[in-house]
Amino acid sequence: MKTLIFFLINLNKKYKQLIQFLCDIIFVLVSFILTLYIQNESIIFLYNTNVLIILMSFIFINLITFTFLGIYRAVVRHISTESIKHIGIGVCVAAIFMYLTSQLFAVNITTNIIFVFSLLLFCMQLGARVILKQIYINYVMTNKKSVAIYGAGVAGLQILNSISKGSDYLPKMLIDDDKDLVGRRIANLNIYSISQAEKLFIKYNIDVLLIAIPSLSHDIRQKILNQLQKYPMQIKAMPSLRDLVEGQVKLNDLKSVSIKDLLGRNTVEPDFELMSKNIKNKIVLITGAGGSIGGELSRQIINCMPKKLLLLDISEAALFLIQNEINTLMKDQARKFEVIPVLCSVQSSSQILKVLKKLKVQTIFHAAAYKHVPLVEHNIIEAIRNNVFGTKSIGEMAIKSKVENFILISSDKAVRPTNFMGSTKRMSELVCQDLALKKITNFSMVRFGNVLGSSGSVIPTFQEQINKGGPITVTHKDITRFFMTIPEAAQLVLQASSMSTGNDIFILDMGSPVKIIDLAFKMIHLQGLKPYLETQDGKVNGDIAVSITNLRPGEKLYEELLLGENSIKTLHPKIFKEALSSIETIEFNKLYNSLLEACDLGNIEDIKTIFFHSKIGLNHSGVIVDQTL
Repeated sequence: MKTLIFFLINLNKKYKQLIQFLCDIIFVLVSFILTLYIQNESIIFLYNTNVLIILMSFIFINLITFTFLGIYRAVVRHISTESIKHIGIGVCVAAIFMYLTSQLFAVNITTNIIFVFSLLLFCMQLGARVILKQIYINYVMTNKKSVAIYGAGVAGLQILNSISKGSDYLPKMLIDDDKDLVGRRIANLNIYSISQAEKLFIKYNIDVLLIAIPSLSHDIRQKILNQLQKYPMQIKAMPSLRDLVEGQVKLNDLKSVSIKDLLGRNTVEPDFELMSKNIKNKIVLITGAGGSIGGELSRQIINCMPKKLLLLDISEAALFLIQNEINTLMKDQARKFEVIPVLCSVQSSSQILKVLKKLKVQTIFHAAAYKHVPLVEHNIIEAIRNNVFGTKSIGEMAIKSKVENFILISSDKAVRPTNFMGSTKRMSELVCQDLALKKITNFSMVRFGNVLGSSGSVIPTFQEQINKGGPITVTHKDITRFFMTIPEAAQLVLQASSMSTGNDIFILDMGSPVKIIDLAFKMIHLQGLKPYLETQDGKVNGDIAVSITNLRPGEKLYEELLLGENSIKTLHPKIFKEALSSIETIEFNKLYNSLLEACDLGNIEDIKTIFFHSKIGLNHSGVIVDQTL
C-alpha cells in the first residue's frame, strides 16, 4: 500500500491530472447509477440514447468547468475551502446544463434525480480528494521534520508558504515577540510567545527552528540562540537584511545558523574610502596569498581597484587556486587590472627585490607565516626562518625598492607569548619596528585573534569531529579564544593600514572572548544533537561527547591583544593602536644576530633562552618537542 502511495505521489504532474480526470468520469457514472437505484428507477433508463447523450454532455461540462476553475492544476494535498467551492460550482453548472438539455430532448429526468445525482457526485469528487489528502498526511507527512517558525511577519509567512509546498518540513507553530500577534492563528497555526513555545517544543517534537526575522541584530539573535540551545533541534535562519536580495523569500534563503551568529559580534560597515587609500590605482603585493588571510585580502582588494595585484606564495597548489579564484571573481565583476602570480619564498631576497623593482610595487601586505602552534613547536627553526628572517628579508627589500607601505599581519599570540609561534610573531613585529626607523617605507602591524574558518582552526576541526559522530576534543575546560570572521578581519586590516603614520601596531576589536567548551556544546546543538561531557565511567548521556584532553605544548589558556594596559582610539570604532615601547637599533641587532647564530647552529635551547630573556618575553613552561634536529 505504502509503495503504491509513494509511486502515485512521485508521478509526473500530467499523469496525476489524467488520473483525476478519469476518476471524475467514473464518479459521474457511478453517481448516476446510484441515483437511479435510490430513486427506484430501472437501469433500462440508461438504454435511452438521449439519456446517454445528456449524461455524456454532463461529463463534458463538468470536466470543462473543473479545468477552467483550476481543479486539475491544484495539488490534492493542499485542498482548501477554495477548492471545495470550485468543485461545488463545477457540479452545479453541469447540473443546470443537464436540466436544460433534458428539457430540450424531452427526457424525463426529474429535478429529484438531478438533485440526488449532483449531491452524490459532489460528495464523491470532494471526498476522494479529502481522503487522498489524509492518506498523504498519514503516510508521507510522518517523514517530515516538525518545524517551528520564529517570526510571524511577512518573511515568516513567506517561509511558511514555501515550506508548506515542499516535502521536507511540517510546520507546527509560529513564534513571535509581538504581543498583538500572540494568541492569533495564521494558516491553522497558533502564534505563541517564546516562553509559551518553550513548553511545547518537546510536546510537538520540534526538529527544526526556522528564524525568519532578517532584521534581527547579532545581539538579539545570540540571546535567542542561547535561550534555545538546550533543546535538541536544528536551528536555521534567514540571511540578514544586508545579505537578502529583492524578491520572494524562498526556502533556499534559509541556512544553518553559523557559529558566528552565536558569537554575537555586531560588525561595522567598512569605510570603502578608507579601505582603498593604499590600494586604488596602486601596485599591490600580498605575501602568503594562498592562505586564509592572504586569500581574503586578495578578494577584498580587487574591490578597491588596484593598478596591479601580485599574489605571492611558496606553495604552487595554493597559488594556483587563489589565482584562479581571483581571475573568476574579476571576470564576474568586470574588473580589468592585471593579476600576477609570484611563486617565491619571502626569504629569497634577490628574487623579491627583482619583483618589487621591476613591477614597481607600492603596497605590501605581508601575510606569509607559519601560524599553527603545534606544528611550529615541532619545527621551531623553520618557523623562525620564515616568520622572522623572511619578514626582515622582504622588509629590507621593500626599503630598497622604496615601497610606500608595508603592513605586517600579526597575531594575538605575539602578546606575552607562551609558545614559539607567538614568539616569532612578536619578533617579526620588532623587525618591522626597527625597519620603520629608516623612515623610507611606512611600516605598520595589525594584530588580531582567531578567524572563523581558517585552515587548522578550531571551528572546522570541531565540525569534522561532529560529522564523524564525535567526540569533540577540547584541551582544557577553561580555555578561551577571541574570534572574528575572515572577511571582517581582512576589511579591518585594509582600513587600519590606511590610518598608519608609521611604526604603528593596530589592534582589532575582537569582542568578548569565547570559552571553547561552550563553543563545542553550541556547535553540537546547532546540528540538532545533544552534547554530553565524556566521563571516566563511560556513561553516554547524549549524541556527541565532548572530551577534555590536555593543553598542547605552548598552548595558552587565554589570549591577549595588548602588551600594555592602554590602547589609543582611531577613526574606526573597531580599530585601536597600541602605545609602542621603542627598541634601540643596537639592542635589536644584537637580539637578531644572536637568534640567527642559534638557528644556524641548530641550538633550540639557546633560541628559547634568547626569546625568554629579551623583549620577546617568552614564557614557555612546557617541554620542547622539536625532534627534527
